[in-house]
Amino acid sequence: GSLTLTQNAAGGAAGSVYSGTNGTAGDASSEVDRNETDSSYVQVNTHATGGAGGYRYDTSGTASAGGDADASSIVTNSAGRADANVTATGGSGGNGGNGTIKGASGGAGGNATGTASALNSSTVSISNYAASGRSNVTGGTGGYSYGSASGGAGGSATGSASAESTNAANTGTWVSADGNVWGGAGGTVYNALAGAVGGQGGDADSSSTSTAAGENYSWAADNAHGGRGGNINDGVGSGGDGGDADSTAEATRSNSSGSQYVQASATATGGLGGNGRGTGETAGAGGVASATASGSNSGTGSTTVTASSTGGAGGYGYDGADGGQGANGALVNSVSGSGAGTLTLTESTTGGAGGGSDSGQAGNGGVVSVTNAVSGSSATGSTVNVTANATGGAGGAGGNAGGNAGNGASTALTDAVTGSTTGSLTLTQNAAGGAAGSVYSGTNGTAGDASSEVDRNETDSSY
Repeated sequence: GSLTLTQNAAGGAAGSVYSGTNGTAGDASSEVDRNETDSSYVQVNTHATGGAGGYRYDTSGTASAGGDADASSIVTNSAGRADANVTATGGSGGNGGNGTIKGASGGAGGNATGTASALNSSTVSISNYAASGRSNVTGGTGGYSYGSASGGAGGSATGSASAESTNAANTGTWVSADGNVWGGAGGTVYNALAGAVGGQGGDADSSSTSTAAGENYSWAADNAHGGRGGNINDGVGSGGDGGDADSTAEATRSNSSGSQYVQASATATGGLGGNGRGTGETAGAGGVASATASGSNSGTGSTTVTASSTGGAGGYGYDGADGGQGANGALVNSVSGSGAGTLTLTESTTGGAGGGSDSGQAGNGGVVSVTNAVSGSSATGSTVNVTANATGGAGGAGGNAGGNAGNGASTALTDAVTGSTTGSLTLTQNAAGGAAGSVYSGTNGTAGDASSEVDRNETDSSY
């Protein structure tokens, strides 16, 4: 038979205050660790939501933070399929002040953590799955504020998803891990006065791991998104910076029989900078993104590994504020793999777009540099394909009140890919400069240049 376990936890909200001591929002923890020996299919679902922070109606101080959330689903099944699912959401930070009372800062969003781990040690699979792990984790939103205060920082989010089939005789189609993590958004400032700053976006850190010992396809897909920086909704102030994002994916298959493929994909996107307002102020910068992926396959099936990172875009500058800068990126050789079948490795990095400005200076696009050449090799003479993609960020647009456009980032690749095999080897590198921002009556931006150079001294290939 089948077994489904679901457990929910929610932290209590903090009380609101005027000038007194803040209340404390409740944390939430929901954890299940199940070792199953009878059910042919067991699914464990845990959900945790942190409590909301309380408002602070005062001219100073900071509203209370949202509660943290921790969800954990760990399941081991010796009789059949195992699924683990988690959802964790940090509590929202309390708001500072209101339209009449100004000055208190918004509270920080609560942090969120989620762990999903599923292991099937049997030969049984159900609906083509041997094991599956999924995580959905979101940091709490920072509280908003009024006046010269700051918006609350978005909560950080950390998640992991893993799935494993340990029996070599298991022939279920899929072992899959799917991780999705979002940093919390920074809080907005209303009726902002000089010195006001939107809340910092929360960071996101996610990992997904799939491991197959049977004749299974092994698939890991991971996504991390930095939280958006808080805006200045009206008045004068600078936007908050976007949160950083880090994504890791790993897929392996240790069975030498069969032609099932292995696929690992990691995608990271930096958070968007918050909007700024007023001459002398600036919008928030985009968050930095990094992605790492690896795969290995002992069978004859293909191994495909992809790591994609996109820097966060800068926020928009209103009423004379400058646009935020797009985040920089780098090619760092963050993909690796091995296998008897075709090996395909792709690393792609895109700089963040600069934020526009209505009458100030728009932000420049993020620059992509090369730290290490993207590399792939095969000791068994299989086909190897290695690709490096680098795209400079676009410049921000100048608005119709005389804003100046931002510059697109230039991209230069020189021997950014390398590899070796006694079989077929294909190396591809693609460079693209960022587009310049458009303008009305302001100063034009400059589009980014692009160059791609390869100098290869080959000693082994007949072609």
